[in-house]
Amino acid sequence: VNYDEDRRVLDYLVATGVVGYRSKIFEVRAGRDRNRWGDAQGSTSLSDYGTVYDQLQIRTTVGPVQYTNLFTSLATGRITSSDAVIPKKYTAMHRLTVKLPARVEVSLTESIAFGTDSLGARDGFDVAYLNPVIFLRAAEADRGSPDNVLLGAGASWIPYPGYKVYGSVFLDELRVAEIGNKWWGNKWAVQWGAFAVPDPRFDVRVEMTRLRPYMYAHRDPLNAYVHYDDVLGHPPGANAIDVLVEARARPVAGLEAVARWTRTVRGRDSTGVNYGSNPKLPNDTRVADRDVAILQGVRQLDNELDVRLQYELLPRLFADVGAIYFVHDDAVDGLDRVLQAQAGLRWGLTPGRSR
Repeated sequence: VNYDEDRRVLDYLVATGVVGYRSKIFEVRAGRDRNRWGDAQGSTSLSDYGTVYDQLQIRTTVGPVQYTNLFTSLATGRITSSDAVIPKKYTAMHRLTVKLPARVEVSLTESIAFGTDSLGARDGFDVAYLNPVIFLRAAEADRGSPDNVLLGAGASWIPYPGYKVYGSVFLDELRVAEIGNKWWGNKWAVQWGAFAVPDPRFDVRVEMTRLRPYMYAHRDPLNAYVHYDDVLGHPPGANAIDVLVEARARPVAGLEAVARWTRTVRGRDSTGVNYGSNPKLPNDTRVADRDVAILQGVRQLDNELDVRLQYELLPRLFADVGAIYFVHDDAVDGLDRVLQAQAGLRWGLTPGRSR
């Protein structure tokens, strides 16, 4: 269930297929799939919670250095119930990761989202962003700064085999002189977490994420960092604080039990007032320029417990049973509770996610 402003339930027809080539240094993939960058379960720069999209991915690995180029074709939200071609939008992304001594890894990410120019100056993918080594921000400035550029950095450290701590920051916009002034345009997401595998049959993850209002949004909604109605970054979206705890156990071969708890606090928009939670709204309709704080707006609290058990009957054929208990508390609309049982068979597919 997606508790957005009009309480819609969003379903997509998913078709996935990828072809490619891999050598010791190069990997090329083309097709329709998801991606997730970074160590986090819900990455702030590129998560795999949304639906699939068309893409071309080129990855180059030389020793401890890996450089990835990702070019995608996305879709805007469906705006009509009749048969029609859904308008397109695009992204170009670069990611550089370097493995350092002492089991430390650092990464830099650059992304740009753009659509067709309303005046007809650009139609389709902008070839200026096809350069695999150029800084996208420089190319975007040369084009007149019409698009949505986001920058990110991350690091992870393995203090002991089986234990990892990690963190990242993702910037949609930043003015250094305004740091600490609650200026609306300082839009960022910060995240930290830990992942532990104390035993090969058990692992646990803890994550916390904070996202400023208007994160992922743009003055032109077509350039928002969104595919259909899902953000490409952290699933709860902007103007939120999110905590995740997940544990997995594999007591015997082929059997896996998973328990995931998430707690999300957000400040949602109210009717006609843009507090910064919906990245599909133009950010020039913001409620204010100053005193813009995380969780401004109508306060919401979501708690979700997702428990499931799966068994691999045959290679890549899984039987699943599980349940989701979801509590949604809105300061205006009140309290909702949902209990949903699930059972099914999967062949070659990953389990669906509720958030």
